[in-house]
Amino acid sequence: MTMSINKLSGVDGPKEYYEPKFRRVLEIYMNYLRTHSATTPIALQPHEVYKHRGDFYGLVSTLGIRREHHWLIMRLNNIFNPNEVDQDLKYLLIPDLSVVDNIRQLYLQVKNK
Repeated sequence: MTMSINKLSGVDGPKEYYEPKFRRVLEIYMNYLRTHSATTPIALQPHEVYKHRGDFYGLVSTLGIRREHHWLIMRLNNIFNPNEVDQDLKYLLIPDLSVVDNIRQLYLQVKNK
C-alpha cells in the first residue's frame, strides 16, 4: 500500500495555510487577530502542557485544532518555534476562524488577479 506525499508531509486543509506568502500576510494581521473581540483565550491544563513540553503541534492537536491552523496559533501566541512549549504556558489565544478565513479569501482574490 502506498501513501500520498501530502499525507506524509502532514498537509491538511487549504494549501494556502502552508504557503510562505500567505504566512507573511497572516504575520501582518497578527496584532489585529490578537486583539480581535472574537479571539478567545483558552486555559491549558498543567498536565497537558507538561506532557507536550517541546511539542506545540502535539499540544494543539490534543485540543482538537486542525493541522492547517497550528502554525497560525503558534505565532498568534508569540511562539516562534514549536519546540518552545514549556510549563510556563498557561493559556492559548485562539482566533475566530471565520475572521482568518476572511483574510484567506482576500489573499486569494489578490493572488488570483
